[in-house]
Amino acid sequence: MGTCYRLWSDQKALLPYSPPEIHRESLDFMVLAAAGCGYPKLNLDFLTEPKPYAVEDARQNLQLLGAINADHSITERGVRLLQFPIDIQLGRLLIEAESKQLLNTFVPLCAALCIHQDLFMDTDSDENCDAVRIIKTLFTQIDDNINPSVLREVNKIQKQLQRIWPVDRFFIADRKEIALCIMRAWPRSIHIARRRRGRVSWSNGGTEKQLSKSSVIDKEKTTALLELNSMQIGKTPRQLESVITVAMPIETDWIIEAGYGRHQLIDTNYKKGEWTSTVQIRYANSLIAEKHIQPPVEILHEAIWQAFYKKQYLPELRSLFFKRHRLRSLFHQLEKDVIYPGAKDFFLQTLNFIGIDSLEDLDLIDGPELLPDALDSYTKEQITSQFPNDFSTGDATYEIEYKIHSKEAIFHQVAGHRKTPPNEAHWPRLPGWKLFWEFKNRLRKLR
Repeated sequence: MGTCYRLWSDQKALLPYSPPEIHRESLDFMVLAAAGCGYPKLNLDFLTEPKPYAVEDARQNLQLLGAINADHSITERGVRLLQFPIDIQLGRLLIEAESKQLLNTFVPLCAALCIHQDLFMDTDSDENCDAVRIIKTLFTQIDDNINPSVLREVNKIQKQLQRIWPVDRFFIADRKEIALCIMRAWPRSIHIARRRRGRVSWSNGGTEKQLSKSSVIDKEKTTALLELNSMQIGKTPRQLESVITVAMPIETDWIIEAGYGRHQLIDTNYKKGEWTSTVQIRYANSLIAEKHIQPPVEILHEAIWQAFYKKQYLPELRSLFFKRHRLRSLFHQLEKDVIYPGAKDFFLQTLNFIGIDSLEDLDLIDGPELLPDALDSYTKEQITSQFPNDFSTGDATYEIEYKIHSKEAIFHQVAGHRKTPPNEAHWPRLPGWKLFWEFKNRLRKLR
């Protein structure tokens, strides 16, 4: 008999007691298994109830993986994922690799990712990509810095995977092909560099992460990467920090090619039948590209509105459009007691109603169908006399914005060099109304 002492580092500080596993681990498998057994709403008798936010996070992950539907019921892909003897995320990656005929590359990679231990004992390598280094090592079984015990475990798992996905030989696919496959299977794996005060962190729009010192990636030369494995490190639960342990550097153009990134329209020009838009593409709130292209579908309506507003597209209709819209807006506020859509919203809704899905569809538009319906002459005269569109003081011109329900009118100075409010003698007769003067984005109350 003897005495066994277990030594813990400062980073492995123990809690008074271990929290329930359902509060510590990912709920992806549990939520998917429940859906597969006919309990998509998780109406089960738990000894310890799962945290609602953890359940919601698991459902979002599973929907991104295509494992469950919007109503939380299981999909055919989800049924297949439950049959694999590996993590759901890795199973999804292998399904994607199978569809792209890349199993020869991804079977060894996924086998290594199943083991949450470092395959290598240091970062001494000519490679600048953790994923490629792993695949090459498993292909050759040669690396001076390899951990033999971990390698044995990886080889064992690799043989198990080969029983499901028979692979005779391994090879390293093109890096771009590898990256596109990973991004399509794991959209959340995409991370963009955040550089602050000499420190680099990585974000996919959520909690920022650090890159492990065991990674061979040069973080100073990398602007984007794919997270393949990570862990949390910290002395206490409050100090836990997410660290990416296995990653793959990528080019930002690959993110766009994979179909990710939010398009933001900066400017549009329409001249002689040619459309050109300046579009910024952002991912995780970071600018990853700026392009001068024909407006893509997701911002097409916004681009058409910009050209119309700038009098480049259908310039002959612009003035009539705004006059009719103003009268319609006042009419709806006075007679129907409802808020009429703003000019831009009305225009975009009209494009959507007509069914403009491409620039070619604009050939079907004559123009008048984009205009608000005209009021009859009597109603138009009554509204115009009571609520004039504008007025002039000689040295300045003002357009009037009316807010019927709050009885407020704003005089927007649109022309002239006057720097003081208009004289009261020029104000329209609006007894009981609050009046404001807007000049250079500043609002001043007149009455």
